[in-house]
Amino acid sequence: SVDFVLIALLVFFIPRIIQRETASNMLPIIDSSLNGRMKTIRAKMLLAVCVSVLAALLLNGAELLVYACRFGLDHPAAPLQSLPLFESCLLPLSLGQYTAAVFLWRMLAAGITGALIFLLACLCKRDMAAVLASLGLFIIPLALRQLVPEFYAVSINALTRVHPFLLLFSRLFSSLIAQTACIFLFGLCYLLIAVLLYRIVKRKTQRRA
Repeated sequence: SVDFVLIALLVFFIPRIIQRETASNMLPIIDSSLNGRMKTIRAKMLLAVCVSVLAALLLNGAELLVYACRFGLDHPAAPLQSLPLFESCLLPLSLGQYTAAVFLWRMLAAGITGALIFLLACLCKRDMAAVLASLGLFIIPLALRQLVPEFYAVSINALTRVHPFLLLFSRLFSSLIAQTACIFLFGLCYLLIAVLLYRIVKRKTQRRA
């Protein structure tokens, strides 16, 4: 699926943006340069976010194009609740609006995911450790899915898939405001985690200097 291909690309490519310097012991030299330290980290993190968004744009765009060619995009003005899966969802969206919103959300989610993977790689000393740590972000929720299904719906795996947490919030809350607030809070939590990791990387870089 598109999600699996995107995650595989991010997990195996994003850590290499920073791990080359770590593996070759170039970081001390970069830190001592005029534009080293956090300037380098911020520039590379921006690159990781851009690569992640571009990959998501191409993969999801191709998926949407294939879907439109095979099944068409009939009745885009029909309410989202016309789909049995979303009967309890109170968001006032049409099918066309939902498709567009999901597409944009996936771009944002890919950027956040890319930033998280990059920051984890900054905390690892070896390329393999960075890859394993990134894989853990996605494998652990899958392992816990049978024990705690609700946890999977709010894990990073659901961040790009959208519908798992949307269905969970629709089932738990009968208020439109509550459902909408939970969706934004869900994305905000992962953004805050990225900020926290950034602060940790910044402190580590300052100590190394």
